[in-house]
Amino acid sequence: MRHWMRVAALLAAGSWMPLATQASAIRQGVDELAAAAGPHRLIVLGEAHGTREIPDLVEALVAHYAAEGPVLLALEVRRGEHAVLARYLDAADQRRLAELRQREAWSRPPEDNDGRRTQAMLDLVEAMRRLRAAGRDVALFPYDIEGPSGGSQARDRAMAEYLRRGFAALPRGRMLVLTGNVHAMLFKPRYCQQCQTPMTSYLHDLEPYSVDIVARAGSSWGCRDRCGPMAVQAHPGLQTGPVATGSKQPFHFKLVLPTFTPATLVGTE
Repeated sequence: MRHWMRVAALLAAGSWMPLATQASAIRQGVDELAAAAGPHRLIVLGEAHGTREIPDLVEALVAHYAAEGPVLLALEVRRGEHAVLARYLDAADQRRLAELRQREAWSRPPEDNDGRRTQAMLDLVEAMRRLRAAGRDVALFPYDIEGPSGGSQARDRAMAEYLRRGFAALPRGRMLVLTGNVHAMLFKPRYCQQCQTPMTSYLHDLEPYSVDIVARAGSSWGCRDRCGPMAVQAHPGLQTGPVATGSKQPFHFKLVLPTFTPATLVGTE
């Protein structure tokens, strides 16, 4: 039933893509990214917030690396959510899910939801719980700052310092950081001079591997003048793979999915 409900939602959004095709693209993307990232232990995944597909991709990437060793998944969620997320990962079943859904960090009204608080993201948290229950050494690390940030510049620096602390506590294995694609940039590029100095640029000494996750078409849930579904920048001919050395692009790797579709917001199912 859930499969057909999702098919109906995709058709309604005008972004139909066979689920098997999306799943194949995710598997291929995970394999190619893992091969390109090699021994890098800090992998920063830059996303367009508010898609159904990116949490599925991250779930697959966590499962891939968890088969090799510990994985710490850092989410752009307020760090004060650490305790409740840790309790959920240790739960024997989904009964604590209601506790998560009711928290202010997740149950934001649509006009105040920038796409980071979606059912797809809660599904990713549940996937982490299932991996933990299956014996995998996985954990969640919320890293966004609390309260007023003092502006984008101060926020990126503060998030970077907190991620540094999480990475220092992980003597082996991988730390995967899911974040907005500007935060994931290795440096501020010429085409984005209005951007702040990116979060990942403060972590160069940790040798982060930076990934830009894009789609050839589709839309996501986000906020510009208002919050709602919005078309993503289309990349119809782009292919997944490492970015050419010397290209002056602020990412090491471009991971291209066939399409993005807007995620369902928590409480609007």
